[in-house]
Amino acid sequence: EICAQYGDAYVDSDPQEREVMFLWRAYQQVTEHLKHVLHGMGVDFDVWFSERTLHAPGPDGLSEVDKAMDILRAGGHLYEKDGATWFASTAFPEYGDDKDRVLRKADGELTYFAADIAYHADKFRRGFDRVINIWGADHHGYVARMKAACAALGYPGRLDIVIGQLVTLLRNGEVVRMSKRTGEM
Repeated sequence: EICAQYGDAYVDSDPQEREVMFLWRAYQQVTEHLKHVLHGMGVDFDVWFSERTLHAPGPDGLSEVDKAMDILRAGGHLYEKDGATWFASTAFPEYGDDKDRVLRKADGELTYFAADIAYHADKFRRGFDRVINIWGADHHGYVARMKAACAALGYPGRLDIVIGQLVTLLRNGEVVRMSKRTGEM
């Protein structure tokens, strides 16, 4: 498809430029496929959100992750220990987290939790009064820390999380394997 659209433009191009183009094209195709599959099941979203935007610096030079961490820091909910930046989740005992959580590791790498906090901060900033997440049972341990983080951002009690359970489906007595790749959903 790229060749049909651009001809040989990328054959002898800079490898990094080519990789960026191909990754972007793959991202677009996968997203369009997901939209198509979901639409076929009667699920349509008003807003599609890419996690990569949380890490990209805005006009002010700050990413959404930086902004969320600044809010937490200003509220006294972050601290430094062992070279890492920690969220004081246990300061919110009503949510039941049993330990504080790392947002930025000692090597500077962000955790997934830091991006998840930024994502929820963005949702509330866009004016949502309530956020409902639907998570798999394997994320059950994440509930308390995410609710504590939303409270620390200034949105206590405005996050609801529904935990779904995996099931085995049968068709004519045979187990049906789910596969996004093959479209068996």
